[in-house]
Amino acid sequence: GILCLGPAAPTITGNTISNNTTGIYCDNYSTPTISGNTFTGNVTPISADINALLNIGANILNGNANNYLSTGGQLTKDITFKLSASPYVTTSVTVPAGRTLTIEPGVIVKLQQGYNTSYGYSAIYVYGTLIADGTPDQKIVFTSIKDDSYGGDTNGDGNGSSPAAADWVGIRFYSGSVNSVLDNTVVAYAGLGDSHEPQGGFSVYTESSSLTISNNEIKNNSLYDDVGIYCNSSSPNITGNTIWNHGRGILCLGPAAPTITGNTISNNTTGIYCDNYSTPTISGNTFTGNTGYAVLTDSRAIYLNTENNYWGNESGPYDPSDDRASGGLYNPTGTGDSVSDYVDYDPWLGQEPPTLISLASFTAIPANEKVILEWVTESEIDTVGFNLYRAESEDGEYVNINSSLIPAEGLATSGASYQFIDNDVQNRKTYFYKLEDIDLNGTSTMHGPVSTTPRKVIELRVKE
Repeated sequence: GILCLGPAAPTITGNTISNNTTGIYCDNYSTPTISGNTFTGNVTPISADINALLNIGANILNGNANNYLSTGGQLTKDITFKLSASPYVTTSVTVPAGRTLTIEPGVIVKLQQGYNTSYGYSAIYVYGTLIADGTPDQKIVFTSIKDDSYGGDTNGDGNGSSPAAADWVGIRFYSGSVNSVLDNTVVAYAGLGDSHEPQGGFSVYTESSSLTISNNEIKNNSLYDDVGIYCNSSSPNITGNTIWNHGRGILCLGPAAPTITGNTISNNTTGIYCDNYSTPTISGNTFTGNTGYAVLTDSRAIYLNTENNYWGNESGPYDPSDDRASGGLYNPTGTGDSVSDYVDYDPWLGQEPPTLISLASFTAIPANEKVILEWVTESEIDTVGFNLYRAESEDGEYVNINSSLIPAEGLATSGASYQFIDNDVQNRKTYFYKLEDIDLNGTSTMHGPVSTTPRKVIELRVKE
């Protein structure tokens, strides 16, 4: 339909582009503006090198064989995957050192299956920076092209295909990668081997310690040796994730020392495996339904500290191996998930760890040209403070309205009451608000939205 090559920068808006093999094709030197067009009856509506995505916005894609934006390649500039152009389908994306790929909340990224002779393995390789910072309400999704549960039937084959473990490689952070964030995302059906790691099996692989992995769902990579998160001599923060249906949920090899806290690790063969060189911090996690071991480690001089975790039952983990004579533990009556020798699990938690904050109420009270926001917590665990966000529609853009973090005042055993007055509003206009709590590790949780309409209150007096 339209071909953009070289330093082409056309503005393509308001067109109907139909019945082509490719509606618009853009090479890596072009920077077109593409928005407000209707694509119908094409095989592929838009195919663009990743460097041509600077100005691609919302278009109508309907009735094409493949209703998606096809992209890939190596970044030569900083690029943002915009929600307005989602879903994105790619074979391979490489973020080189010094470049940043930012993915907006709510974006769906689907990976083609396996290996493509033109673009290589289906993966996201990060040598620079990846910012995938979703929200609880708008998670970023990385999944298989065959996964219709996110974004619908993107590959247009109806029920002709189903996603499976190892459909694509995964997300890989190499040693030069810095300041990357993987927060509030879904990573599913990864684990394919590639030229870097032929044996494969890693949904999220990291050699970098400059990485935060928080509040994600990493799932359905259930081949025997597949791994949810592989820390290769690295020490990222792994907090608040749900990691399930893998051969090994988390793998720590070499001098890896990640902080692993507040995660739910379930239905894996092994929840966490650590070799005898790794020294992770493992606390406040929940282990349930792991069929082999919740935690498995090699022989080591210093026992692996896994105190203060919940093992699936108040009786603690199942440990039938009596090695107390050599300083170990013994808990044959425990009915929780199993642990290996060389694991120090005592004391353990008798119930699932509480959430970082227990919110009793969050309300928005209308007043004359202002909104009074009040919230009450029942408990606060390691909470640093709160932020408030306002939007003019429930699904609109939420803007931070407090100039500085609102300090936390509650405790783990007792909460607190808070009030904030938003004076930057108009009467007779409806506003939506969200509350964000932030803990010591930088993990945030969003609450809401709540809504209200400020108005002038007229007092009527009856003359007697």
